[in-house]
Amino acid sequence: MLFDITASDASLEQFFFWNAQDHIEINQAIQAQKTVNLFERVLHPVDPQAFDIWLELHQQSHNDINQVLGLNGNDLSELDFSDKSKVSEWMNLHAQEHLSMRQVLKI
Repeated sequence: MLFDITASDASLEQFFFWNAQDHIEINQAIQAQKTVNLFERVLHPVDPQAFDIWLELHQQSHNDINQVLGLNGNDLSELDFSDKSKVSEWMNLHAQEHLSMRQVLKI
């Protein structure tokens, strides 16, 4: 679900749900393996009227995780659903970050 979304409401809702679940699992692994407690931001549900706030909270979550794991991250703080190529690029960068996090944590 982290690699494939469309602009449909159902697809986006699935993405937001599974993304939040993945963040929880990654944070739990960091706590267990690194004894670091990261601040868990609420990433689901998402208010469509405050999507810019979600993007910022989500970016901060990635920054925190990447710092603890020594990973280089991407700027995921902007997403324009009207540009399909940009959405595809964002989704790929985002999913690659989650894969890298999971690889480092071996989860």
